[in-house]
Formats: sequence, C-alpha cells, structure tokens
Amino acid sequence: MTVKTMALPAGSFLAYSAPISTDTVTIQQGQILNAGHVLGEVLNSMLTSIADTGNTGDGTVTALSTSTKLKKGTYEIKIIEPAPDGGLFQLLNTRGKVAGVGTVGQAFEAEGLSFTLQDGTTDFALNDRFTITVESTGKMIEWNPSNTDGSDTPVGILFDVTDATDQDSPGVMISREANVTTEDLTFFDGVTADDIQVAREQLALKGIKLS
Repeated sequence: MTVKTMALPAGSFLAYSAPISTDTVTIQQGQILNAGHVLGEVLNSMLTSIADTGNTGDGTVTALSTSTKLKKGTYEIKIIEPAPDGGLFQLLNTRGKVAGVGTVGQAFEAEGLSFTLQDGTTDFALNDRFTITVESTGKMIEWNPSNTDGSDTPVGILFDVTDATDQDSPGVMISREANVTTEDLTFFDGVTADDIQVAREQLALKGIKLS
C-alpha cells in the first residue's frame, strides 16, 4: 500500500458539508492516509448463496467467487427458462436490474460475480431462485480502480490524516452531501484525469460534488 506523507489540515478540502455528511469508519491496517484521501470499501470475499425455500429444483450454486466491480448488497439468480438437465437463468444485480443471462451447468460471470448454477436430481422450475449476499468487511482503504476487493469503487473521502500502520484505526469519512475541492484531494499514485473523472461521477451519486 502506498504511504502518503504530505498531511493537510482536517477537512481542508471541504467547500461545504452538511451535518449528515460524515460517518465513522475503520481504516484498514497497513496505511497512512491523508485528509482528503479518496477511499474504497473492502468487501468480504466469503460470499454466501441461499436457495429459495420454495424452489422445485435441488441444484446448487458452485464455484462462487468475485472479480472486479463487485457491489455490496443482494444479487438474485432466477430461472427464466427451465429445461431437463439445464435451462436459462437471469442474474439480477443489487438494483434489481438484469445483469446477464446464463445457462444452467455452464460457468457464468457478470457484475463482479462468477459461479456455475448446477442442476440437481430434480430439475429447476420457472422462477426458482437463489440469493447471493455481498457484505462489507467494514474497512476502508485507498481507492484504486485496479483493486479487485470492492475498493475499486470510491465511496467517500477521509476527513483527517489517519495512521493505521500497525493496526486498524478509526477515522471519519465524508460519505454524502458535500462539495469538495478536487485539487486538495489525495489519490493513488499514477492517477489519471480519466480516473478522477470516474471518481467524480461515482461520488456525485452520493451527493459529493468535486469542483
């Protein structure tokens, strides 16, 4: 993890913030991060899939793992075209939108998830479903779009310098409803103008405006 050495005053990057702008967060061990450091949230790589209790088929989700661009929340697998020893399914993302269509028994990847929906002794029926839950570790690290643990998505900005070199440490994060000065922010080494634009667009969804 890159160590940043130039410390800015707490909140010096803020042009405006509301009383609801901040959250207390945990900064993951192994980092020294500045005030104004753009943060990503580390997600739990131990994913869980649960079959709906009303399913007809007794197949299972196997080889479940993560890739990039994973989002925290609940995903749903739903059978849309049953067939003997096969069929088609949809993956619905955390917003309930169709992320892709896959085939039972074949490897599938979309929305940061990869898995195989395996047929069982009893074939799946229409609308049989599974839920996959992606949870957070509750820890923040430096945002970097090349990360693969969920922190490839910017979620907020660190309010004050935090030294988590030797252990996880508490910090305060600007999470919503704020205006900030872009030139006062700290990004990962090698950040490009395109990367900063991505951060601007993602943070804007949380009401954090980069100017």
